[in-house]
Amino acid sequence: MRFPPPLLRLVVPLGALASVALAQESSLTAVTRHSDPRGRPLWEVGLAGIGGYVADYPGASQSRFRGFPVPYFIYRGKVWRAGDGGIVRGRFQINDRLEFDLSFSGSLNAESDKNTLRRGLPDLDFLAEIGPQLTWRAWEEKERSVTVNLPLRAAVSIGGGGVGSQGFVLNPRLTYRERAFIGGTTLSLSFGPVFATERLMDYFYEVRPQYALPGRPAYNAESGYLGTEVALGVSRVLSPRVRLFTGAQLGVFSGATNRGSALLAREINWNFAFGLAWAIWESDRRAKE
Repeated sequence: MRFPPPLLRLVVPLGALASVALAQESSLTAVTRHSDPRGRPLWEVGLAGIGGYVADYPGASQSRFRGFPVPYFIYRGKVWRAGDGGIVRGRFQINDRLEFDLSFSGSLNAESDKNTLRRGLPDLDFLAEIGPQLTWRAWEEKERSVTVNLPLRAAVSIGGGGVGSQGFVLNPRLTYRERAFIGGTTLSLSFGPVFATERLMDYFYEVRPQYALPGRPAYNAESGYLGTEVALGVSRVLSPRVRLFTGAQLGVFSGATNRGSALLAREINWNFAFGLAWAIWESDRRAKE
């Protein structure tokens, strides 16, 4: 991971990824604390160390280790929230089981000169995703739950070329969560397909004629099925203010719309993430979940 001089390319990726990594609904982690019988604090400010071994992009043939420390802020209001499931969002209850809010996701940048298949192509900038989400609490029993999330997100690239629209992502997801798994450990398991518009598919898999090489022919990507994500996350409270989180994500690209692109080199990607979060300050007032 690179940290170029422009401040935007440093602050935005780290801030967004910290929110995603520390969110309760994160696909890679389930970083929640239930050791306090009064519930979670209304707000908390802390520091997290996050590291992982991740693919350069979906279906890439190369992966690399990336890590960084980053501060975080979480506010758990009844309607407005920050950091807990997104950067800033409004959570609107439709009924006891349906909820409407915002969904966030993102991916790190990739330098093409460090990726054999992409050598000579434009770099991939940091990608931020934001959009509306409908959540259905399909089943709840004590410390276990099953939820269905239906998010539609706009993708925006942020980097050397400025800020640019990269289309839309539809990522329905089924999540099972158990908050009392093996001595108080929180377990989260989720899976779901990913569909994307042509602009995002072009961003990852298009090869324009001027970039064509032997073994990397010109290719015009199409909208459709990008792949399926399966994620496992585990978190554990080490002390009242410190928790450990780790997770793995499997990307399956068999049958993907753009399997014909030389850039979609693998049918399976493995991503791993881990870290520690330290809540330095928190409110005495508890959140009304």
